[in-house]
Amino acid sequence: LAHLMGEIIIKHLVKRTRPCHLLEDEEQIINRPRFYSFPSGHTTASFAFATTALLRCQPAACLPILMLAFLIGFSRIYLRVHYLTDVICGMLLGSTCGVISVILFNNIFV
Repeated sequence: LAHLMGEIIIKHLVKRTRPCHLLEDEEQIINRPRFYSFPSGHTTASFAFATTALLRCQPAACLPILMLAFLIGFSRIYLRVHYLTDVICGMLLGSTCGVISVILFNNIFV
């Protein structure tokens, strides 16, 4: 659900250029991604997983997962492949998709 919404639909509607495309090759830490920037797909996926874990798993397991999701979001900005708004919207989209997934799962299988 998160991949469909973020990578396939929203990115191709918004078509936002990545910040790394404005930099010289020497300034880039990793290879430049080819596709659009908004929203951050890595952040969307990590927050979809983290939100699902928050709603379905034991609380002790959720803190490390949530911390990892925030670090993934931060890394996208640090690596200069996303703007802050890409990451924030990825967090919101991923969290929303995680909630929807849990609701659908609970209504179908439980």
